[in-house]
Amino acid sequence: MEDARNIVEINIKEWKNIYKGIFPDKYLENLSKKEEESIKNARIK
Repeated sequence: MEDARNIVEINIKEWKNIYKGIFPDKYLENLSKKEEESIKNARIK
């Protein structure tokens, strides 16, 4: 589960860097919250 969390954190960080100025800041700010919820709800086998 920790690996999944780390992968998501890297993805979020890169999305924020790459898409800043393309997507609204509010959308990018909320990525962390949405992904955190997804990790909590996912069952990784």
